[in-house]
Amino acid sequence: MESQQRSFDQHEDESKSSMGSEPKITLTQEQIELAMYAIAYIKAREKEMAEKQAAEGAEEAKPAEKSNDGSASTPVATIHEVNKL
Repeated sequence: MESQQRSFDQHEDESKSSMGSEPKITLTQEQIELAMYAIAYIKAREKEMAEKQAAEGAEEAKPAEKSNDGSASTPVATIHEVNKL
């Protein structure tokens, strides 16, 4: 915790010397943890969406299944998939 604050302070000091006199920003440990949680959440959502798009793309590439009477069948959502919506 202290090392994160120290490294942030050091970075700020370096930035301040190169960019002039900007106000110093101090973050609490709670704010840092919240930001890290938000970043992890966003990355997980992006990964989930990419996997979903890849699955949908693979599903679209499959030819339609034929039923016994020769007509193409359409996929039916399971109750689990519906609950996710």
